[in-house]
Amino acid sequence: MTLLTLPSVGIASENLSSVSSFDHAPKTETRLPKDPQKFQPSRAPRAAQTMYFQDRLLTLADYYMNMTYVPYIWGGGSIGDKDVCLACRSCVLQNKVPLQRRLQSCSACRRCGMDCSHFVYRLYQEAGLNYAYASSWELSRQNGKGLLKHYNLIDIGRDLALAQPGDLLIFRKHIMMLSGVISPSRGDFVHITRFRPGDASKLGGFRWDKDKDILNYRGKLVRILRHKRFFDDPENFTFKNPLKNAFEVLIAGLWS
Repeated sequence: MTLLTLPSVGIASENLSSVSSFDHAPKTETRLPKDPQKFQPSRAPRAAQTMYFQDRLLTLADYYMNMTYVPYIWGGGSIGDKDVCLACRSCVLQNKVPLQRRLQSCSACRRCGMDCSHFVYRLYQEAGLNYAYASSWELSRQNGKGLLKHYNLIDIGRDLALAQPGDLLIFRKHIMMLSGVISPSRGDFVHITRFRPGDASKLGGFRWDKDKDILNYRGKLVRILRHKRFFDDPENFTFKNPLKNAFEVLIAGLWS
């Protein structure tokens, strides 16, 4: 199988300090400008658009991986400064606050705390991809028309051979962003999770996992979603076997 690799196009991560606050393909020789503000994706060929958004997404993901102090907080969608994030961690640990009450019980966690669905939402928004927030539960159950209408997403099935960097990996209770495909069942991805090597607190944080079994990472993989900006004609995209895909999504949702 051909490995999917992302060409290095050298897009600078300019003004990334602005992301510290938050309210709620084939290789080509195309060289993109280093300043994303001077690049107009809508006027570029589709291959160049794909390269631009993929590089932007992975640049942002790499930036967040350095924020090891940001805790996983269920329902959280904010990143504050380091002191606030550490205060959130201390509040949760000292008071033994259960997962679903951390936002209510610890004020610092309302200013610094992130969950998996808010993280991918943040990545897409910062990369310039129009995408309305949705939980993994919502994305695992929405039909194809609803996904396109409400979230600008297209269900491409569960076959990793069709996946590419920037796709969203949907489980019933978790969501991640694909960064690379290694085999028909394994790949790399970024996410935020309660579980991190060496961290017994279960407050976790951002992770970039390499060479993992994606199809069974958190139960069964329900579906792979791709933003419509990666398609020439998203309105008329169809599966090679739509009935088989619908059946696989249903079964994965029931078993996960």
